[in-house]
Amino acid sequence: MTISHENNPHRIKAVFFDIDGTLISFKTGKIPESTQNALKKLREKGIKVIVATGRSVNSLHHISHLEFDGFITFNGAYCITTDKKLISRYAIDPADIESLVRYSEGSPLSYSLMYENKVEINDATPEVVGMYAHVNLPVPPVHDQENIDLQNVLQANIFYVRKPKKNLCRPSCPTAFLHAGLLFLRM
Repeated sequence: MTISHENNPHRIKAVFFDIDGTLISFKTGKIPESTQNALKKLREKGIKVIVATGRSVNSLHHISHLEFDGFITFNGAYCITTDKKLISRYAIDPADIESLVRYSEGSPLSYSLMYENKVEINDATPEVVGMYAHVNLPVPPVHDQENIDLQNVLQANIFYVRKPKKNLCRPSCPTAFLHAGLLFLRM
């Protein structure tokens, strides 16, 4: 890998990497040695190496042997430096989470709510269990429906067999469909 100031008049200051399927191969479940070497060379050249992921900040143990300069987690809702200095934190509007919970009560809809220090699900369906297995994470505990923390949700993952018939949040709440059966709500 060659990055020189002559070939890079704008001087690259930082590079951002996803984890699942980018740093870590879906086929092997490992980070190739060539990737590890490339990350090291970038840092040696003074280029910041930052993880950008939908994962929680607490589910990065499998990359802890590598050096990074920062972490953009929960699809941008929680950003920290390597030494845990908080850069930004954005929770989803509690009204949107309340709408999701109400909607799920009358529909076959499973979801997970991701917080800074925990993840909870409303139901451990085969789709939910399968998604966590796919990214090599344990299935989170089922939350107490009566005691949901609506104020501090950083990401909501919605698992569905068919697309919901109505919007789950206000019209200004963007959503991103990542693949069939998994939907991320993000502000």
